[in-house]
Amino acid sequence: MRGSFRLVWLQLVAAALVSSSLYSVPELAQALPWDTDLYRQQSYQPGELARSPVPGTVPLGYRPYTLTVDEAEKVTNPTPFSFDSVSRGRRLYSANCQVCHGRTGDGQTVVGPQVKVVSLLDDLRKSRPDGRVYWVIHNGQGNMPRYGYKFSPAEHWDLVNYVRLLQGKELAGTPRP
Repeated sequence: MRGSFRLVWLQLVAAALVSSSLYSVPELAQALPWDTDLYRQQSYQPGELARSPVPGTVPLGYRPYTLTVDEAEKVTNPTPFSFDSVSRGRRLYSANCQVCHGRTGDGQTVVGPQVKVVSLLDDLRKSRPDGRVYWVIHNGQGNMPRYGYKFSPAEHWDLVNYVRLLQGKELAGTPRP
């Protein structure tokens, strides 16, 4: 009994030290959502049985995204381009996209040249409609993995708005990143 108490106490002390050090460095505190990737991915969770679903059924809370690229290009962004949306998108971008696409979206990172990351700032990416950007985030394209399982539709649109800010779309009253 005494040994387990000591172990729990050590774990609490370690957790307190880690959390205090993360919040003392703002760059690290923004990257906290990455630690849930392995748990929230589309895979079997602990204690879940690996069996086929009943034909014709859909899991609770799951909405299949079946748009083609052409259909997605016609979808308009329902999330207003606002400071709140861009702030949420910036947080998601810095935790999930910045490692490849870079802080400004130019793809000039250590990872970028190795996996041929595209620049989000070129004319082709700027000219694509918001629905296409949403589709690429959801389904992935080229070397970019899909993030459909990871983000809610609202988070996808927040990311689209932040990418548009990186591409030069003006947000009234705020400086560019």
